[in-house]
Amino acid sequence: MDPSLFPQAELRFLICRLSTYRDVSASISHGLVAQIAQEVEGVFTDFAFLPPPKDVEVMTTSEIPLWVGTTTKEPPCAFDVLGISNSVVLELLNLPKLLHFSGIPLFKNERMMRQEIPIVVLGGASAAVTSILHGPIKEQGFGNNYGLVDAVLIGEGEFSIKQFLEVVKKGKSIGLTKAEILNACHGKVDGFYEPDKYEHQYKVVIQKPETAGKTSSQQDESLMNRRLTKKSVLDEGQGEENTSPLSSPLQGEMKDVHPSITPPSPHSQGGDAGGVKNLLLDEECLIEIVPKEPHVPFPVKSAIVYDLDQARTMESGPVWYEEESLGTGSLQISNGCPCFCAFCAESWERKPYRERSLSKLLEALRSAKAHQGLDTINFLSFNFNTHAELYPMILSFYEEMANVSLKSQRFDLLSADRFLAEVQQIIGKTTVSCGMEGISERMRRCLHKNLTEEQIYKACEFLFERGIRELKIFLIGTGLEQAEDFGEFGRFVKRLADLKSMSDSKVRIIFSLTPLYYPPHTPLQYHACITAIEDNKKLKREIERICKLNDMEFRESSSYEETWLMQLFAMGDRRLTPALIRSSITDGFVYYNTVPKQVIKDWRTCLSELGLSEENYFREKGKAQVFPWDDVDMGISKKFLWEEYERSVSYTEREYCLGRPSVEAQCLGCGACPTAAQVKKITQHKISQPFLLEELRRIADSKRNILTLRVVVEIEPTMRLVPKRLIGVAIARALMLAMPEIVPYYSSLSGHLSDFAGDKATADFTYGINVYHLAFLSKDKVKELLNSEALSGKFTGIQGHCQGFRIREFVVNPGDILDVKYMLYKLYFNKNFTASFIKQKVGEYLHANYVKHTLLKKDGYTIFRVDSKNKKNAAVIYSRINKIKQPKESDAAFSILMAVTRRFDIQAFLETCYGFEKRREIVCTKIEALGYYGKNPVLQKNVRCTSCTDYVNETFLAGQPLGENQCLICTIDSDEI
Repeated sequence: MDPSLFPQAELRFLICRLSTYRDVSASISHGLVAQIAQEVEGVFTDFAFLPPPKDVEVMTTSEIPLWVGTTTKEPPCAFDVLGISNSVVLELLNLPKLLHFSGIPLFKNERMMRQEIPIVVLGGASAAVTSILHGPIKEQGFGNNYGLVDAVLIGEGEFSIKQFLEVVKKGKSIGLTKAEILNACHGKVDGFYEPDKYEHQYKVVIQKPETAGKTSSQQDESLMNRRLTKKSVLDEGQGEENTSPLSSPLQGEMKDVHPSITPPSPHSQGGDAGGVKNLLLDEECLIEIVPKEPHVPFPVKSAIVYDLDQARTMESGPVWYEEESLGTGSLQISNGCPCFCAFCAESWERKPYRERSLSKLLEALRSAKAHQGLDTINFLSFNFNTHAELYPMILSFYEEMANVSLKSQRFDLLSADRFLAEVQQIIGKTTVSCGMEGISERMRRCLHKNLTEEQIYKACEFLFERGIRELKIFLIGTGLEQAEDFGEFGRFVKRLADLKSMSDSKVRIIFSLTPLYYPPHTPLQYHACITAIEDNKKLKREIERICKLNDMEFRESSSYEETWLMQLFAMGDRRLTPALIRSSITDGFVYYNTVPKQVIKDWRTCLSELGLSEENYFREKGKAQVFPWDDVDMGISKKFLWEEYERSVSYTEREYCLGRPSVEAQCLGCGACPTAAQVKKITQHKISQPFLLEELRRIADSKRNILTLRVVVEIEPTMRLVPKRLIGVAIARALMLAMPEIVPYYSSLSGHLSDFAGDKATADFTYGINVYHLAFLSKDKVKELLNSEALSGKFTGIQGHCQGFRIREFVVNPGDILDVKYMLYKLYFNKNFTASFIKQKVGEYLHANYVKHTLLKKDGYTIFRVDSKNKKNAAVIYSRINKIKQPKESDAAFSILMAVTRRFDIQAFLETCYGFEKRREIVCTKIEALGYYGKNPVLQKNVRCTSCTDYVNETFLAGQPLGENQCLICTIDSDEI
């Protein structure tokens, strides 16, 4: 948003991420939150991100808030609301540090007493798994402080964010306190959860084992096969309660441990199936959650958007700076999942399965394409091939977009639809990702994957015969695998290798292994967290061996340390808040996608000091277990979750409830569907009939007939560090917003002149002149819309959507490709450099590259004049050092003009100037591109330069024009540049 709107805004909303800009640039979360918020009149939105590692150190030392508004550069305390978007559980590691070093008090009770501190609300994909944020209780050495966030928005935010901001805006306008505003949210904001309104009660429980004396052979072949060996006290009524208060563990005291306790023994492959021995810990357990006030709901029901057509998907987000995401957008075609995979949080937290209609999706597509300058659209869905209107959607989208990206799809549905593989081939999808998950059918039944080996094989057969280049297959390691499972996997991989050979396929097959994660709100919440208890290296080695034996690649997607800590966060309760604060602030750990071993040691030490045990969090739980998240209702009953858990440990599964041609689906009674009509819609679901492939091929053929629009722009110095591709995408955006009728015909950004420099990192911090080519479908309508007269009439409107650059010229269907032979640069070094030093370094570079030249002094300039006979093969054909006439307007004392050829390596030149020790400072150099020149194809022998009488053998292409009847060197030699 325009920062000039910030001062007069009724409500200022800072959308905060717990990861860096680059880590979340492909995410739609923060962009969608901003789009929703901006629909509330008077709300100003800005974004803030976790700074990268070196910036954290600099900003902390300089007392600059770690969260700063990207657009406004305002600190968090200048806003009324901080909206924290939490996607990944481990991101929570960064929250205390980001709050503390952004000037925000850590605890809610402190924030509530200060009206100038913004309300802190958290939402996002992991918002329902944040118990670790909502302590500590007074016994833990923090007095009566509590709550790292003020409130949480649970579930889908398309309506709840607007409801929340409306309540806050109204409360602010009538002078309510923050506590009064939050109180007003109960009953008015869907999914609104105020953690401190719910008391979590703990008591010490003496656990009594019920399997004492049993041998391992009596228990069963594996942890999953046996029934619960240790029930919760609340399940079977066993055990004794000890209600004596705890001492403060943070002051060094620990609880007594029962003398007969033995540490958990590792789960052995194919041998002892016990995994976790019975733990005889006298430890506090959560026994009850009680609402403190009568007006708060209990439990808090997650916000659900039952009719997706009533809510906008991501359309009007910013054009982000990250290179990989430029021109690519995601459109949510469905939400929720009809399947019941036991390991998948989305399968349970996002039910029921819902679809957005094709008509609404087409409206959204056109809006998103214009607002974000898109040439590629992703189908955002947990499984795109479940959508009822899949085929008309592919056809319609492919007609309006250069590229349609289909990412997540189910093997079982693909195996029953050869046509889909053929469609993917025609639209150019050469990389396919699918989840196999369990390495055997037994493991897949345990995970409720509903997938047989024959279905996987059949789907691969369809893909191989269609010539895909890469197949990525996701596996989950459970720690329960036995010898027969590995044998089955080995035979399958060998069979897949034989299929590849028989199909004469060159496909690259990658198996990616992830340790099993046991999410709350799923059947696995009752399960012992085996992958956190033990780092099963044998499992990884065996799967890798099988893959490599058959010439397939193997990857491991997360470390044991990440698995352990993520599982602790998920299963943890409010008593862990002090440990989180210590890790983030005292120990100073910041999570940047990796967790060092030392961090796990620190957490274990802290758990010990708090009188807590990881065993208690990772153990099996009973049917009546009280979970820290039981004050939140995600739509599925605990009774149903327990029943599915029992099926899982029995290696049995049921067909999921989505109607399919080969399956007569039935409602399983999970309770997520609000009406019988919703149940019927899912169970009687039908995917539309495929179109004729000739229609798709006709569209693909029409895309080869392209009209090109050449756009010459002048990029301002403030934009010198952004990828040059961003400017091209922004031009496309400006054109489509100013001329909506052109939207269906825009194809893509086909190139820009900085490509000539080899797309090296230094090419991104030039500014000045650049030339972009935009591709449009060559239709009569397009030629009419993009003629010179029409573009001139729309020029002001187009320019109005451009920030940080100015459009200088449009050339429609130029025909020729700009064959750049020479570029004219102007370089500014900062005041730490002297002209004599740079003179020496320019000479070094020219000598190193065998450029013969003469050093001249003329009118106060230092000129490196390249010998005329040497120009043909030289990297530099001219260089001049100028003094800055108005040094107050620049942080440089001089500039360098350089005319260079394609041989010139600007990176190597700058490294010569800076030296190896200071090469990271190269980015401080300002480089302005003044012009581009080619070779005169006709007139070299006929036109001589009026200054030097040499032939004029350069042609002006864009930027700084040649002097009249002058060659390039004499044009530069004048004082005009």
